[in-house]
Amino acid sequence: MLYEVEVRNILKPQGYRKLDNYLKKHARLIEQKQEETICFRVKKGDLLLRRNEGEVKLTYKDRDVIHDIRAEMEVLMGLNDFDATQEMLQALKFTIKMKWYKRRKIYRWQGVIIALDNVRGQGLSMEMEKLVDGRLRKKAQTELQVRMEALLDELSIKSYPKKDLDAMMVYYRQHWAKLIKKNWIKI
Repeated sequence: MLYEVEVRNILKPQGYRKLDNYLKKHARLIEQKQEETICFRVKKGDLLLRRNEGEVKLTYKDRDVIHDIRAEMEVLMGLNDFDATQEMLQALKFTIKMKWYKRRKIYRWQGVIIALDNVRGQGLSMEMEKLVDGRLRKKAQTELQVRMEALLDELSIKSYPKKDLDAMMVYYRQHWAKLIKKNWIKI
């Protein structure tokens, strides 16, 4: 089974701009999108229903979205299936854990994916990720962490401790219903 391994960092607007400008020159922009995500409570992990301009997908992650290593399964659906799928899941007694709106730029850089995110009510962040065989999870996580810190250091962008990002995620999970109404961060 393939696992998604990712490392993340909080970004301030200046750091976001620096990283975006660097990636425009040294990476390939794969996609820009704005998406709505509904995260449903499940016994283990998260069930995410996502919609953007081009697709709707249902994703099961075997661990909470706060974890850096997790297996995931995805089902792509038609663009008109978002509301019906949400209705069906709620009829089956799946409750909403949280929602978010995200503007995302996705780059391919030196064999990894780097996503720059602007999450309404949460702020700016980056993810560096790759898919790996289950046996290589820990090694890949260490490698990604080293690469991310080196890139941020090269660009003089502050690297935040993981506990700060985790605290931001926990706060958002507890207050998402109010935070989702806030404006996007200006970049």
